Amino acid sequence: MIINSAYSVQNSDATKTLRLSGGNFYSVFFGDPATYNSGFIVVLINTDVGRAKWIAFNNNPPMNFYLWPDQTVMIFVQSNTWQIIGKSRWKLPGGQTTIYFDPNNGSDVPGQSDGLSSGAGAFRSSMHALYLISDQFDYTSSSDVAGISRIVLLNAPGAVDTIQIHYSPHGGAAPGATGGAAITLDLNGGALDPTGGSGSGSCLQLYFGAVLQLRNGVIRNTAGIGNGIDVAWGSKIYILDGVHFGRCNNSGFAHISVSGGGHLQFINDYGIDDSATYHIVNSGGFIDTPLPINAFIFNNLSVSNMVFGGGSGSNTDLSRINRILGGFSVTATNRYAIGQNAVLFGSSLIPGSGPGITSTGGQAV
Repeated sequence: MIINSAYSVQNSDATKTLRLSGGNFYSVFFGDPATYNSGFIVVLINTDVGRAKWIAFNNNPPMNFYLWPDQTVMIFVQSNTWQIIGKSRWKLPGGQTTIYFDPNNGSDVPGQSDGLSSGAGAFRSSMHALYLISDQFDYTSSSDVAGISRIVLLNAPGAVDTIQIHYSPHGGAAPGATGGAAITLDLNGGALDPTGGSGSGSCLQLYFGAVLQLRNGVIRNTAGIGNGIDVAWGSKIYILDGVHFGRCNNSGFAHISVSGGGHLQFINDYGIDDSATYHIVNSGGFIDTPLPINAFIFNNLSVSNMVFGGGSGSNTDLSRINRILGGFSVTATNRYAIGQNAVLFGSSLIPGSGPGITSTGGQAV
């Protein structure tokens, strides 16, 4: 039996196979199991290749779940309760899967959207999408494996996501751990600018082995109290094309903060649009770029330190980054301040009106 839109499963559907089609996202409803015959059983197959279906149990909402493309489940009544066989994470097909988020039109309420379409079919926030991916998707992230799966989180064009990203998978389905980042956050000409959130309130926080690529948008913190990006505790972020760093409005915070074995890698040119107390703070992490790139400065900047480093293991290699001022100035108390056995490479390329200083075993090369 083919289903193309929202459907309530009837007692007369017993022993049927319901093929869920129609090319859109909708719900399939199950009522109170007491209203179905003892031994009722039905098979659901999502035959759509591009949209999920929401399987909803009217008397037991915690059982509700997404049936992702090409998934099959068997649902039956046993002892007057619903039972499910076959529910699993979604094994992604090879190639790119795009998950959409739209701060203005999407929804993070489970069952309201599936993230597999733009507009009303999108999720509300990139934060919700990241955790849903970790919870429900399986994918191959090794570049050595044929059929590699890659996920792009795609923002609505020019939209501003005001929900902080605090992404800490704690070792569960850590993206890209075996071959580069499997998840790319594409801001699509928009921005991350949280109006509030947990933790420090930084725009984008990566912890506990999280790996992410970032492209095509502005990271700024005009209302929250925190940094632009936090990379900590073994996590890694790749800065791809079109990334800009805007104002971090509160004193004492940075565009970029790396600590606790975190790793930030600049892959493409990037821009600095506005000021923060620091441009880069490295407290026990690693920052580098594999190839020469440019950092374009698009405004007069006022900072305490362009680069601040402290702590054994802090390695900041900016030797391949050429700063292009474009007629703008950088007013800095210090161009850099490196101490506590931290190391900075490329110190002569860092712009700013103040001196560069080292202390307590810090090295600036």
